[in-house]
Amino acid sequence: MPSDVQTVNPKDPALIAEADRAALRCPLCGEDNQCAVAAGDEATSCWCFAPGLTTPAALLAQIPPEARNRQCVCAACVARAMAGGSVADGAAKHER
Repeated sequence: MPSDVQTVNPKDPALIAEADRAALRCPLCGEDNQCAVAAGDEATSCWCFAPGLTTPAALLAQIPPEARNRQCVCAACVARAMAGGSVADGAAKHER
């Protein structure tokens, strides 16, 4: 390949539209949700496909309507909910 030709990484954050960037953030705490699908990878490679992992229904109910089926909750929010904590606990830590 000639040295003056640049390859483009389709996963480069600078090339991702704002709506697509939103899909990479947790709708509850705003942190990176590490969603494989939103990043363009296979769904089965996502952390949420880990054996034995079940996202609590009460946590899913907290997702704002406009984010449902568009943004995934992050692993940290799922872990807090499974441990009996709240999303507010995590949001306060992110604000510090």
